[in-house]
Amino acid sequence: MWKQWWLLLLLNFVNFFFLITSPLAHGVRGLPYRGKALGVEAFYSDGTPMAYAKVKIYFDKEKIPFQTGVTDRNGRFLFAPDRKGTYQIIINDGEGHLLEMEISTKKVIFSSSRPHSTITQTLLGLGTLALIFFVLFKVQKTKPF
Repeated sequence: MWKQWWLLLLLNFVNFFFLITSPLAHGVRGLPYRGKALGVEAFYSDGTPMAYAKVKIYFDKEKIPFQTGVTDRNGRFLFAPDRKGTYQIIINDGEGHLLEMEISTKKVIFSSSRPHSTITQTLLGLGTLALIFFVLFKVQKTKPF
């Protein structure tokens, strides 16, 4: 019985330490810019800019990037399109945060990416609570007051 308890505790801690970083990572959002140039302002969900993140821009689902670069310290990146159509902007900070947007020369279509879904975050939270209650139950059962 005691060995089973330690095995379960060890597995829960491994689960906690390997999976806790992704759901706690904040999401990313972007504001499109349209004028003489097209661009995006990328920031994390807490409002911090995605400064100096890598940017790749693709024209109309092409495999070779139209342009590459990095955002400025305020998370902004502008480019001057040479053709009319839809441009896909991919911004990656190298730490697991990815923003994907599509901007057309005619209209703005954008979608933000999140590190993990709310379901994953909920399951991890419930697993952590179950671990806490399990440990408290075992401690109370082994040490009489």
